[in-house]
Amino acid sequence: MTELDTDRLQQALFGAQERVRLEVQAAGTYVRMLLGLLDAARLNRFFCDRRRLRRLYQLLDPAENHYNYTNLEIGLRTGLPSERSVSRIMADAEIAPRVVQRESQRDPKLSSAAPDHSEPTDDEALRSFRYFSDLVDAELLPGFGLEPELCRIDEHSSVLQVVLDRFDLGEELFSRYTVRMSHRSKGLLRSQLRIKDERAEWSSNFRNLVSRTCAHDAELAFILLSSIEQIDVESVVRTRIGGLCFAGVQGPPVLQSLLDNHPGEFVLSLTTERASIENAADSNGDPFVQVYKDALDPQSRSLVQARQEEFGYHVRRERKFVCTPGVKPALRSLLKELDSPCVIYQLKKRAQP
Repeated sequence: MTELDTDRLQQALFGAQERVRLEVQAAGTYVRMLLGLLDAARLNRFFCDRRRLRRLYQLLDPAENHYNYTNLEIGLRTGLPSERSVSRIMADAEIAPRVVQRESQRDPKLSSAAPDHSEPTDDEALRSFRYFSDLVDAELLPGFGLEPELCRIDEHSSVLQVVLDRFDLGEELFSRYTVRMSHRSKGLLRSQLRIKDERAEWSSNFRNLVSRTCAHDAELAFILLSSIEQIDVESVVRTRIGGLCFAGVQGPPVLQSLLDNHPGEFVLSLTTERASIENAADSNGDPFVQVYKDALDPQSRSLVQARQEEFGYHVRRERKFVCTPGVKPALRSLLKELDSPCVIYQLKKRAQP
């Protein structure tokens, strides 16, 4: 029986994307627009924490990072900040406490200078100190975070829920996986997980296992996890924030064409995939989805079908949108033509330059 070549599949679906660099004013306007769309998104618990993601994106605005970074790189396929731009904020946050402590000892006057986001100061040391001071208390969404929870335990099995947040390097956007599963042993599970005093103790091996499997489509993650001995998966939910489509971005062709005809307008996608044994049938409410099975050869596709029958799950997909007011009527008409009545949220107030 052929195994699924997930590395080859990932490369086939997502190649390297072109990028564009925004300088000071354009970067600030872009970030404020992105934050406004996030604020209007009405994210539920299956999505990454909006507040922490918002703070991370906010620091990409040169004025917010005290002009330590005067440009912002965005990907032209997703329309979102690039891995390089996002990662440098995360890396700075890790070292921020040490930097602030060192610089405070070196020059005590730095900590008494009032912060000013309006204009860049010529004092590079002061700009850096203000930026790293902000990062010390900033609660940012991590590039990778895994939170296990023991939901129920009895004599024969344990029910677990795992929430995994990750910055998807292939598409340069944030995703969350929520996995509910059980295992049929109260004690040791292949040196991966131990239930002790009604608490779950996770080994690095188990964390790595979940991380490797939850890096793809929700259905593929369901199959890979269900193939592990003693594991019974109930559901895998994957949500993604993005891409962000506007004129010049290489989004889904029909959506890209619509935005090219509406310059200055923005559409943010919010996608949800749920592979679950509770779903009665497969359903697809996402007009622009790239289903991983479509990239498989016939033999691999048959393998997936056999696994679906074996594990008894079905997949539901949906996409919601957040858009600027000027494009909402056209977007609604497009979705009607596609026979896909997706929910559309509207930005309440345009970002000011």
